[in-house]
Amino acid sequence: MFTRAGGKVTDYYEIMRECCQAIGVPYGQDIAGGSVTHDARHTAVTRMLQAGQDLATIGSIIGHQDKTLVLHYGHASVESRHRAMRVLENFAGHQSPGLGVDKMEIDGLIYGVNARGLVPEVGLEPT
Repeated sequence: MFTRAGGKVTDYYEIMRECCQAIGVPYGQDIAGGSVTHDARHTAVTRMLQAGQDLATIGSIIGHQDKTLVLHYGHASVESRHRAMRVLENFAGHQSPGLGVDKMEIDGLIYGVNARGLVPEVGLEPT
């Protein structure tokens, strides 16, 4: 995927095809569910971000100086959302805000939407 010195891998596509073939992963944009070049980049950037690597370092590895573009390749995971919510919970303490959200499961609060698509007990439409 990347060279340590940031150089170009001229036979990259052949290497990817052979690697995918060796482990039984479909490869190519014309194959249903096939892995493509940028799938590996998205995965690598996401894993580096999850490991706490800084944007400048990641950008130097993937060849992008623009931090916005580096972030384009990174994705939140269920685990990273849980960690972020724990940070907020630790910051807020254990007092209830009085809205009833403390009685909801975290997954339902973060990832789900109730039947009417409204914020629980407040009646505000989500933005």
